[in-house]
Parts: sequence; structure tokens; C-alpha cells
Amino acid sequence: WAAKRRRIEQLLIPLMNLTQAMPHFTFLIPIGVFIGVSHKAGVIATIAYAIPPMTRLTILGVQGISKEVVEAGVMSGCTPRQMMWKVELPAARHALLVGINQVVMECLAMVVIASFVGTRGLGQDLLFRLTGLHIGAGMEIGIAIVVMAITLDRLSQALGKWGPTHHEADLSVVRRHPYLFVSSAVVLGGTLLASFWESAQRVPKNWMWGHAQYWEKIVDWSQVNLYSSTTWFRDQLERFALLPLRDAFATIPWIAAVVLVFTIGWVINGRRLAILSSSMVAVIALTGFWAQAMINFYQLTFAVLLAALLGVPFGIWAAGSARRNSVVQVVLDAFQTFPSFVYLLPAIMFFGVSETAIIFAVVLSVSVPAIRYTIFGVRNVPGHLVEAATMSGCTKRQTLWKVKVPLAIPEIMLGINQTIMFGLFMVMIGGLIKTTGLARELIEAQPNVDSGRAIIGGLAVACIGMAVDLLISEWADKRKKQLGLIEA
Repeated sequence: WAAKRRRIEQLLIPLMNLTQAMPHFTFLIPIGVFIGVSHKAGVIATIAYAIPPMTRLTILGVQGISKEVVEAGVMSGCTPRQMMWKVELPAARHALLVGINQVVMECLAMVVIASFVGTRGLGQDLLFRLTGLHIGAGMEIGIAIVVMAITLDRLSQALGKWGPTHHEADLSVVRRHPYLFVSSAVVLGGTLLASFWESAQRVPKNWMWGHAQYWEKIVDWSQVNLYSSTTWFRDQLERFALLPLRDAFATIPWIAAVVLVFTIGWVINGRRLAILSSSMVAVIALTGFWAQAMINFYQLTFAVLLAALLGVPFGIWAAGSARRNSVVQVVLDAFQTFPSFVYLLPAIMFFGVSETAIIFAVVLSVSVPAIRYTIFGVRNVPGHLVEAATMSGCTKRQTLWKVKVPLAIPEIMLGINQTIMFGLFMVMIGGLIKTTGLARELIEAQPNVDSGRAIIGGLAVACIGMAVDLLISEWADKRKKQLGLIEA
């Protein structure tokens, strides 16, 4: 509907930007108030959080259909309904299936958070282990969630690559769809076996292999052998970097921040961007959460800078050869399927309940987009520009640093943008191990069922994300036009 009507799209896009920029916790309290603390509330909150990416990719897919396909449908005499169901949706199936993959990953990201409103399952068990600092049992559950996430991610990615196939007219139904019949036979056989054999229904306890005790041994070993070094590193980092940076951000007047963002927006793309971005910063101050927002913003700033310093050079190195790229992409895919809470476990194991643990967890989780976008930007520089550099006598090093990297800067900045957005979510989740800033407001609002406090806190977080997203996205588009990478 929105893909066909420009006004509806213009109405939906800001709403989707707002909902996607809000922390996960913001969805829980209003739903908990109206539905009650139950399994249903967590399911509804998960659905509400997963709808925007599916809607966005559906709009993108339908609007990205080539004109030739649409014109062929019109020339064939399709009605509007036939055009939608017989032409446009099949043509947009790849984008729709990618959207399904994103929905699966968004739902898994809500596994633990939905347990705050009574959703049962692995997420609730992991939350209990985290709050009790039972790292071994938490790692055991976290690995189960990761395996499930990787499996569903691979299946949904394969579904996205799967396309229609042509069969000869005289083939039987079984030969046309062999996998369907084999999988149906396996399911039917498994169901019949489970009805006669109890061990096929539920895995017996003597078959299970628990590995929580091994993780506990690793934790105990690290606390004995690494305690002095990790404690020294944590204390030095907090003393000479984190605390001075926190104090510096705490002294920033809100009006100075508004003027600074307004100026940056004006320089990038004129008055409209300046007003939009600065008004979002002003909203944070008007909510009364300016001091809390600055605490989380300093954490985010330090973590993003560290992730960029590590991720961008590593991405440039990985983009240097196809073999390195293929290996790194597999590792990045695995890391990107990890639910956010999993990163808290090693952070607590090494640094305890501290600011350093939050920074460590954020850097682990947000380095992936910085690396991935850097690789994409460097490897997708137009071939004729690389050829021109080679014909000019550039060495490989000169081609990389004088041609590829400068042209990849817009994509690298978009990666930093995604790093900031993911970092915001992770900073809020990090509040579970050390509640500070806006994360504290959101988490303390949960048991008190304070919907207003949660929504206003979530709005402040969303304003940070949307202001940064506006500035970086507009700058990247402007820079791409200046470099001739896209049409002006």
C-alpha cells in the first residue's frame, strides 16, 4: 500500500525510523499495561518490533521493480489486483525474503528482553542466570540461542536465494518437488516414531551433555590468573579515559549542543537538515533527561571510536584479497547472528560489573557493521577508476590509499552510522549489568510499570539515533554525488 502511495510512504517512513531507533525496552511497558505480564505480551512486543524492517524492505522491493516488468504486465492487460499479485510481488520476492530473514533476527534479538514481561523460554532462563551472575549456566544457554540463531539465519538466507525453477511438462509431481516429499516423509516418520518411542519425543536426561561446569572452570581460572591484569586494565581505562570523558560530556550545555548540530546540519545540506537534526537534540533536553543522555552518549562515543579504530583498518586489510574477504565474511555472519545479550557474558567474565564491561560488550557487538561496510566500500569501487589508477602507474599501495579508500569513505561512514545505531541498543542492554543514564530510566520503569517514563526515555534515545543518522546519511549521499558514484 505504502509503495503505491507516496503520501502513505512519507507518513510511514518517519514512524518506522522512530520505532527502529527506540530501544527494545520501550515496547514492553505499554504492551504490559494493556495486555498484562504474560507470555502473550512478549509475543506482541516482538511482533511490534519486527514489523518495521519487514515493511521497509517490502516498500523497497516493490519500488525497485524494473519498469520493463511493470510495462509487460500492463501490456498483458493485468488489472491492478493482478498486477500486484501476479507481477509485482513475485518480482520483489528477493527483497521480501530478505525481509523475512531480518524479521527472524529481530525476533531473536527480543528473546531475552521479552522475558521482562513474562515470556518463558531460553530468554527468561538466560536473564535469570545473568542477574545471578551464573556465567557458566548463562554461557550454556547463550550457546543454545546462538546455534538456533545461526540455523534460522542460514535457512532464511537460503530461502532468500531460492528462486523458481523450470521443469519439463512430463515430470511427475514427486520428481518436480523431491525435497518437499523427502522432508514430508522425514516429518511423518519422526512423528510416528515419537508416538511409539518416548525417547524420540523428549531427549532423556542421561543423553544430555551439559557443559556449564566447563565454563565455570574457565571463569574460575580467568578470575585467578587474569584478575590482576584485567583489573589493572579496567582501572587504568576508567581513570584516564572513561571518567574524564564522562565528566567532559556532563558539562556540555544543551544549547551549545543544539547550536553545534544546527551548524553541522547547515554545512552538510542546508536549513532543512539543520532544523530537523537540531530539533531532535532539543527534544532530548526538553524531556528532562539531558544529563542521563550525556552519560550514555559518552559511552557510545568511546565505544564507537574504538570499534572504528579496530574495524575500519581490519576491513581494509580483509578487502585486499578475495580469500581474506570470504573467510572474514563467514566470521562476520556468525557474529551478526549472536543475540545482543550474549556479548555481556564475556564482558562480565573479564571485567566484572563495570563501565569497562559495557564498553567491551558494545565494541564486540558493533564492530561487525564497521568491518562489513568497509569491505563493501573498498571492494565495490568502480572498475574503470581502478583501471585509470593502474594506467597512471600507481602501485597497489597507492591505488588502495589514493583511490579505493577515498572513494569508499561514504560507505565507511554509513558503516559508522550503523555502528552508532547498534551501539545505542547495546548501551541500553548494558544497563542490565550497570544501570546508568537513560538505560537506568528504562530498566527502573519496568517493575514500576511506568509507561510514561519508559516512552519518554525511549524517545530521548531515538532522538540521539535519528539525529546522527540524518547527519551521516545526508553527508554520505552528498559525498557520493561529489565523487560521481551516484547521479546528482
